[in-house]
Amino acid sequence: MQPVAVTNNRVPLVRSQRLLCQQWTEYQSSAGSKSPAGYTYHLDEGDHVAYVERHWLHLIAEHHGQVPDVYDFPNGDPYWVDVTTPVYEKVARSRLPGLRLWNKRPPAPEDACGVWRSVTTEKDTFDEHGTQGGR
Repeated sequence: MQPVAVTNNRVPLVRSQRLLCQQWTEYQSSAGSKSPAGYTYHLDEGDHVAYVERHWLHLIAEHHGQVPDVYDFPNGDPYWVDVTTPVYEKVARSRLPGLRLWNKRPPAPEDACGVWRSVTTEKDTFDEHGTQGGR
């Protein structure tokens, strides 16, 4: 059975190629402010959990167990989105349990028609390091 292709804003999507999307927020404790900090894509729930755990372990090690003034955290529950073949393949080929995109609005969980979609394209720059250094 062939996947059903749909078109969204001139970007062809294949409904069978789905990634788990997690939004992130940056917190600055000295200012008490929060701001969007990109999003990550994961192949499945296991990769999502591994990525978040890796993020926290890296943060703890980098700051010697102290809470830094500025840090990122997952915001809300992850959700599934359809992505283009090149985006899916980039995440699937990664040596990390997920890839992060910075300074781009995350895909909406669902549009009015009930079609899950992503505005991410293969031209977007992914953080291949999986750490805060990718900005």
